[in-house]
Amino acid sequence: MEKFDDAVMVWLKLSNVSEGWRYKREKIINRYLSPFFGKMRVRDIDLSQINKFLIYLKDNHNLSPKTTKNILSEVRTFLFYEKDMGAIKATPEFKKIFKSIKPQKSAIRWLDETSQSQVFEFLPKRHEGIFRFLKWTGARPSEACGLQKSSIFGDHCQLIIANSLGFKRTLKTTKTHRIRCLPILREFEDVLKPQDTTSDFVFTFGQGKIYTTGRLRKIWTKASRKAHAKYHTPIIPFYCGTRHSFAMTRLNGGFPLAGISAILGHSSPQTTVSHYARFLTDAMIPIMKGKPEESERIIRTSESRFQRPVSYRLTTPQSSTNSEPAVVIQ
Repeated sequence: MEKFDDAVMVWLKLSNVSEGWRYKREKIINRYLSPFFGKMRVRDIDLSQINKFLIYLKDNHNLSPKTTKNILSEVRTFLFYEKDMGAIKATPEFKKIFKSIKPQKSAIRWLDETSQSQVFEFLPKRHEGIFRFLKWTGARPSEACGLQKSSIFGDHCQLIIANSLGFKRTLKTTKTHRIRCLPILREFEDVLKPQDTTSDFVFTFGQGKIYTTGRLRKIWTKASRKAHAKYHTPIIPFYCGTRHSFAMTRLNGGFPLAGISAILGHSSPQTTVSHYARFLTDAMIPIMKGKPEESERIIRTSESRFQRPVSYRLTTPQSSTNSEPAVVIQ
């Protein structure tokens, strides 16, 4: 009967996942799975062994509940694969185990426009363009890094976000595998003009070097620390300072949820709600102050924000000379 170490390496090679995911999966196998399951037969991995594995993780690794759950998900996926291949007849019951692991959702941190401008003051001029694009579009950093010149339609004042930059600078689809079209605003129109004619990427630096999320994170961290030293601006992670800040400022500004969700590229408005709604505190202020009349007014405003009186669809550039908005209100 096949041992775990042999079977798991075959599964890794045949996994239909991105290179980045495959790299993370291999790290999980080498760091956590093989040291425990390595010499065990796959058919012997039952519920009791899974529980012993959880004890092993707790005793030997200082892991958060979320990380523990992610590791356990990899074990489950592997065993499901083995069952599909006929190597085992059944898999352990993971549902109860997953229910016992309850990772706490991390708080979303964000900057208002003033604080964000203070950080932008310290961004190097040669890198400011891609950060300005992120500020006004709320795009994922990997999507900005992977933005192609062929996706810019200046005549129609539109751009298409269809790719993201993945592991080892390879192009892949967006996180939700969806293409979205956004209008080109005056606030970032100039940064979309080609700086390097030899590259297919919109944003490059130096001698045609491609940005990565890691490099952008380092640039942001340095600027954030300088802003904190001068203005006492909160030091928050790069993703929070751009994408989360875009979402929260627009939601707090009373803009329709459906439109914000479409711009962010979420799979549905419910995704936007689950990410951000619990951090909207406007309606709590009068309750805490004990002013019911003010509470009614704010609650009505908050409710209208989450209703969908209009629908949004994403368009692609038209063949006519007239430019049309990317988010069309029907």
